[in-house]
Amino acid sequence: MNRNLKRKIGLFTTYAIVSIVLVISLALFGKANGEITSFGPADNGRILALAPGTVITVALPENPSTGYAWSPEIDKMVGQILEDEFIPSGDNLLGAGGTHLFKIKIIGAGEIRFSYMRPWENCPSETFRLTVTG
Repeated sequence: MNRNLKRKIGLFTTYAIVSIVLVISLALFGKANGEITSFGPADNGRILALAPGTVITVALPENPSTGYAWSPEIDKMVGQILEDEFIPSGDNLLGAGGTHLFKIKIIGAGEIRFSYMRPWENCPSETFRLTVTG
């Protein structure tokens, strides 16, 4: 198999896992009074009207074996991280990725930003951003 095909299969698998995690999260946690909402890679850059107290879940594909990890940048006046967990893909393959799951309680308006980078590098290879309005 050539490298491009392997990469495409890996990306497809990662996005499929993220989608499954989002569906399972929604099914398990439900929507208590419409207050829990899930977001993933397709939601990058969205502007959201969320009330304080709303709990959101952000699920992002991650492969820590490459040195890359999602790092949250959230002002304490905007949100509070309730959970921060990496969920392996379950492939049991060396170097297989998974999903980084963040559960965040909204405090107020502002930006929620994540950078995907290696600790020894200065610039992220990817960013994920949500803007919260009141």
